[in-house]
Amino acid sequence: MLPQWARLAWVAVLAGAAVVHLAHVVAMDGRQRWWHAGHTVMAAAMAAMYALPRMAHPSLYEAGAVLFSAGGAVLAVTTVSLWWRDRRVHHRWVLSTADFLVMAAMCAESPARLGLLAQLCAAYLTIEGLAWVFDVWGRIHQGRTGTEPARNPAVVTRTDLGARAMLATMAGGMAFMLVAAR
Repeated sequence: MLPQWARLAWVAVLAGAAVVHLAHVVAMDGRQRWWHAGHTVMAAAMAAMYALPRMAHPSLYEAGAVLFSAGGAVLAVTTVSLWWRDRRVHHRWVLSTADFLVMAAMCAESPARLGLLAQLCAAYLTIEGLAWVFDVWGRIHQGRTGTEPARNPAVVTRTDLGARAMLATMAGGMAFMLVAAR
C-alpha cells in the first residue's frame, strides 16, 4: 500500500489530467471529443482508485468494471468500424480500447490477484507511455500521410508536449497501480 502522501499526489496529478481532457472535450468536436471524453473518465476513475481503497468501496470497483467493460466493447466496435471505413488502423482508438479493457480488469479484480495478466498489462502501459514520450504516434502519422501531424487536430503531436506528457503519466499511473498492488 502506498503512503498517504503518494496516493494524494497521484490523485492530484490524475485529477489534473481529467480537467485537461475535459477542456479538450469542450473545445473539440466529433471523434476527438469522444476520445477525450473517454480519457476524462479514465483519469477520474484512476484518481478515485488511488483515493478510495477497494476493500472500503467494493461497489465503486464493481461499477467501474461494468463501465469499463462496456466502454471497451464500444471502443472495440468503433475501432473496427473506423478501420473498415478508412482501411487503416487508427492507433489512438486501438490504444483507448486496450486502456479501457485494462481499467476493466483493474476494477474487476485486485491487481495482486491478476498475477501474470497484471504484469503484462503493466508492461504494455509502460511501452505505451514511452511511445507518448517519444512521439511514436505522431511519427507514424507523419510517415503514413506525408504531412505534419500538427495540421490534423485529431493527432497529439510533438509540439503538444503537455498532452503527450499527460497521456504518458496516465499510462504510468495505471502501470504503477498494477505493480504497486503486488
